[in-house]
Amino acid sequence: MYYSSSATNHFTTVVPGGDGRFATGTNVSNTADSQVSCGSGDGNYSLVPLLSGVKALSVA
Repeated sequence: MYYSSSATNHFTTVVPGGDGRFATGTNVSNTADSQVSCGSGDGNYSLVPLLSGVKALSVA
């Protein structure tokens, strides 16, 4: 989850950005992630670790 105080807006993404600013830590594998691995944002939007989490989804 990312937040912008200038736009007073939250946003989330599941699509990793090409430059890593909004990296989602998406891990398509047989091993579930156990910790958040997100990018730090872009200066306008900053990562909110308290509102970020990990959810393993079955891809079968």
